[in-house]
Amino acid sequence: MLASAIFSTLLGAAAVFTTTSASAVLAPTYEFCGGFAAIQCKDPAQKCYDDPRDKCDPKNGGFDCGGICLGPDDIDKCGGILGRRCPTGTRCFNYPDDECSPGSGADCIGFCV
Repeated sequence: MLASAIFSTLLGAAAVFTTTSASAVLAPTYEFCGGFAAIQCKDPAQKCYDDPRDKCDPKNGGFDCGGICLGPDDIDKCGGILGRRCPTGTRCFNYPDDECSPGSGADCIGFCV
């Protein structure tokens, strides 16, 4: 009985240890902008970009697509010929401010969101 109690205690402690010791990676949050109300970014140095993480495309019938505010210092470049990776918790999407189209076979730079 005592061995069973000790085992249960140790098993419970191990479960707590593994749950709390694992570092959870949180995706960054961004200020909302755009949409039907054309909400502007609070910081004038930031620009409103269509949020590439959603399935709404303003160039393809998505009139009320939300955006995210990003400034020049907020944009991590990725992809390209060097294959730069994004920080953990973000993904690489086509960078909309260049003239490069990934569908054209060109080596386009992306940005991390």
